[in-house]
Amino acid sequence: MVYLKFGINNLLFFKYLVLSAFLIPIFFIDLFNKLILNVLSIPLIALGLIFSLMSNTDVQFINALISGAFVSVMLLAVTYLYAKSKGAIGLGGGDILLLTAIAVFYGALSTPYILFFSTILAIFYFLIFIRKRDVPFVFGPFIVVVSIAWFMVGESFLQFLLTSVL
Repeated sequence: MVYLKFGINNLLFFKYLVLSAFLIPIFFIDLFNKLILNVLSIPLIALGLIFSLMSNTDVQFINALISGAFVSVMLLAVTYLYAKSKGAIGLGGGDILLLTAIAVFYGALSTPYILFFSTILAIFYFLIFIRKRDVPFVFGPFIVVVSIAWFMVGESFLQFLLTSVL
């Protein structure tokens, strides 16, 4: 999939190949063990920042750094407030680190869409298959699916929005 989108001579091929190589194990580990390992998500943040330092990349360093910092601070704040009000953790630390890595890789423009569509997909799954409010379920696989889909069709989606809405 990555080769068909970018070709092998493009830096973005390697960037999204590395991202996919990390996201696929994260998907299965979170799905079966309800756990996103720091050993996968923290290096992903560092790799995203390294890719943003290179020329010919789609997300520049400042964009990646600010996006990652903003997402992590906001998600930590929301998680803290939810835990204070409900007495339970709503979003795990692995999800926060994964979304921070996604923000570093995709930047400020794409990250809100990835978060939005991941949430919508998770809500539909919850309403169709789980339906019980007290049953916890994993959010990581939804983030992974939307993130992989985004590098394949996200640019086209944004172009469609810009041309049809504006």
